[in-house]
Amino acid sequence: MIVVKYLVLGSGLMGQAVVHDLAGSPLVKEIRLADINFESAKKVAKMIGKPIINPIRINVQDSDQLFPAMKGVNTAIGCISYKYNFELAKAAIQMGINFCDLGGNNTIVEKEFSLDKKAREANVTIVPDCGLAPGLVNILVAAGAQKLDEIDEIHIRVGGLPQNPQPPLKYAILFSAEGLLNEYIEPTEIIREGQRLQIPSLSEIEKIKFREPFGILEAFQTSGGASTLPKTFEGKVKELDYKTIRYPGHCRKMKTILDFGFRSTKEITFDKCNISPRKFLEKMLEKVLVKKGIKDVTLLRVEIVGFRKEKKQKVSYEIIDFYDEQSKLTSMMRMTAFPTSIIAQMITNGQIQSKGVIVQEFNIPWSKMNQELRKRNINIQEKIEFL
Repeated sequence: MIVVKYLVLGSGLMGQAVVHDLAGSPLVKEIRLADINFESAKKVAKMIGKPIINPIRINVQDSDQLFPAMKGVNTAIGCISYKYNFELAKAAIQMGINFCDLGGNNTIVEKEFSLDKKAREANVTIVPDCGLAPGLVNILVAAGAQKLDEIDEIHIRVGGLPQNPQPPLKYAILFSAEGLLNEYIEPTEIIREGQRLQIPSLSEIEKIKFREPFGILEAFQTSGGASTLPKTFEGKVKELDYKTIRYPGHCRKMKTILDFGFRSTKEITFDKCNISPRKFLEKMLEKVLVKKGIKDVTLLRVEIVGFRKEKKQKVSYEIIDFYDEQSKLTSMMRMTAFPTSIIAQMITNGQIQSKGVIVQEFNIPWSKMNQELRKRNINIQEKIEFL
C-alpha cells in the first residue's frame, strides 16, 4: 500500500480545515503542517489530536526550509496568501510533487498556468484555485453544461455570510481580509454578448432571493470567483458572470470606503509610520470583522441556461450550508477546505491522472466530488427546468 504524505502550508482557518479532513482518511500516514508561526501550527495539531500531524516551522520564501518540507510528500496544499502560489507551484515541480492551492487572484493563476510544460515534464499535477469559488463552482458549471447540447448563459452566485449580521457592514470575515479586498478591488472577468471582457468589481448590484430566513439579498460583481471559466467558455456562451452574495447595503458601503482612496497600495507616512491605505483598511477590517465563534452560512446558486433536444432548459445547483455545531468548523472552512482536500486526495490516489497545470472544469470528476461531499454532509441540490 502506498504511504501517503501531505504538506499543508498554512495553519490558519483553511489550513486547519484541510488538515481536519485529511486526518480523517485511513490512507494518510503523515500530514506536515507548516507555518512561519510554529505555535499556531502546534496549536492546530494539538486541537485535531491525531498523531499523524507533524507541525513544522518554515518560511515559504526560504527554499532551504521549503524544499526539505516538501521532500518525500505526495502532494502539497497551499493555504496561505495567493501571492506565494506561483513560487510554491514552481518549488513543487522542482521537487516532483503535486500541488493544489486556494488561488483567488487571476494574475497569479495565469502565471501558474505558464508552468504547464514544466509540470508535465516533471509528471506532476498542479491545480490552482481550489475551494468554493473559484473551485467547486467550476466543477458545477462543467457538470451542468454536460446536460445541455447548447449553452447560452452561465450565472454563478456565491456568498459566505454571518447568520446574525451586525451593522454597519452586516458581514464577518470568514476567509481573510487580504483576499476579501482583492475580490472587491481587482477587475472581474465576464462574458457578455459572446465576448470576454473586464468590468469593475462592486458593480451591477442585483437582488437575489433565498428561502427564509434569508429572503431578499444582494449580489454584485467581484473578481476571481470564476477563475478560468471565462476563458474556457469564450466563444461558446453569450453570457457568463460571477457575483458575490451579501446582505443588502453592503456593496455600496464598501464601495464608498474604497472610493476614499483605500484601494491604493502606495505607502503614506503618518506619525512616523509608513503604511498603505489598502493595508490599513485590511488591518481595520481584521480588527472589526474577524470574530471568534462566528456562526456562518454559505449560499450558492449556479445556473446554466441552454438547449437540449431543441428545448430551452435551465440546470441549477443550490447549496445552503450552515456552521457545523459538531466539528465547530465554519461553513466557509468546510466549503473551501473540503473540496480542496478531496481534490488533493483524488490526485494522490490516482483518481485524477491528468498531468500539468490543470483546470478543474475539465479534469475533476463531478460524480466523485459529489459523492465525497455527501460523506461530509455537504448536500447540493440539482434542478432541471424547461423554460
